[in-house]
Amino acid sequence: TNRTRRSVSSRRAHPLDNLDDGGLARKMPFKYVIELVCDWLAAGKSYAGYNGENIFSKETEWWYEKRKTAKIHPETSKLITKILWHMSQTATYWESTGSEISVGRVERKTLRTIKRFLKNWRKEYDN
Repeated sequence: TNRTRRSVSSRRAHPLDNLDDGGLARKMPFKYVIELVCDWLAAGKSYAGYNGENIFSKETEWWYEKRKTAKIHPETSKLITKILWHMSQTATYWESTGSEISVGRVERKTLRTIKRFLKNWRKEYDN
């Protein structure tokens, strides 16, 4: 039916659908890379037994192992690595500024800081 065709054709891109016919990875659109990183952070926080540790560092370590076998375009992989590395370093910085700062506040400050970088990173990635 028309309704089925419309919903299937308008569905959002999925990382595993990101292979061309030859099995080579295509470059993901920037907004989906950001969504992918956010999904990984949320999953890591909920599945890995988050106990107040720096979730950004944990996910960065996970990605460093995962990227060795991931079928992801080299530029997409580079952007994911850049985002996670900067998040990890920024969170570590905010954690080191004082023991009184809460974990939630560290996360908010880290995300706010990274958001400033994304506009420039998008220009680099899209070119």
